[in-house]
Amino acid sequence: MSESKPEEQQVVEGGGNDGNDGNVEKKSPSIMQIIFSRINIDGDEFYHKWSGPMILGPLVPAIFCLFVIITGEVIVRNNTGEFCGFPLEIFIQAAVAICYLFLFVYSWLFIGDKFVVKWDFMFKYQFTLAYPYQSLKWLMIFYTIIGFTSWIVWIVGTVLLKSSFLCVSTAPKLYSYTLFLVACYWLGFVIVVLSLINIMYGDRIQQFIKDQLTGASQSELEERIFRKKFLEFDKEKTDRISKEDGPALLMGLGIYVPDEELPALMKSFDPDNSGFIRFEIIYDWFKKMSATEIDEDGMDGGASKK
Repeated sequence: MSESKPEEQQVVEGGGNDGNDGNVEKKSPSIMQIIFSRINIDGDEFYHKWSGPMILGPLVPAIFCLFVIITGEVIVRNNTGEFCGFPLEIFIQAAVAICYLFLFVYSWLFIGDKFVVKWDFMFKYQFTLAYPYQSLKWLMIFYTIIGFTSWIVWIVGTVLLKSSFLCVSTAPKLYSYTLFLVACYWLGFVIVVLSLINIMYGDRIQQFIKDQLTGASQSELEERIFRKKFLEFDKEKTDRISKEDGPALLMGLGIYVPDEELPALMKSFDPDNSGFIRFEIIYDWFKKMSATEIDEDGMDGGASKK
């Protein structure tokens, strides 16, 4: 005989004398347990980022799908007397089927369990029919498949709606309901896409907007100018230049250093006598020098630098 049932704890049935009777197989943790345990204990960034959108985000689409299933079945079954030369009914039925599939995938997140089918007639055989989601990434894959399929279906529905404008008089209920489905779907599609962009790139977009509105600070501008001049001597972008290019770099930046002070200054830029000047060392000196000059200008009542 065959049976399928959820299990809290499954007793693995072995042969009569193989010693496996009574072994208990613990139930695998559900996705809800995995998600919340990882959020509270491991602090996993993926689960922090996607658990909310993947669990609570589809709630509104699920309500919409439930509405489509009920109203779509009513529209199709009670469509008597209306005729349209385009298969709007088929599109509605396809939309209802997509909604059934989505509701099954989403509801399995909460009610899914391990189902085992056993065969005990003449010989013993069992196999696992279904598992609960063991990873949020599997749920994301199912959402992606359903989303892509629904996207194809609704593109076809949009084309049918555009081509069947004459059905507004011959089949007003079918046409109006199809228009409702198409409008709601594409509105939801835009909202979902914008939400995903916000989740994945929201911080970068906000930072970019902030940078554009506030502009670069004086220190950032100074670093850009310094690095641009530094790269004129650092052709291979190794963040270092030859010690012989140091005086030319300073001159290019408009910094005057007396000849008698240059050797000691260049030596301070190359403390390990490698023959090269690293960017961070000379830039740190440049920042300190700039800050000193600004302080001196402030003490002199804002006198201009020479």
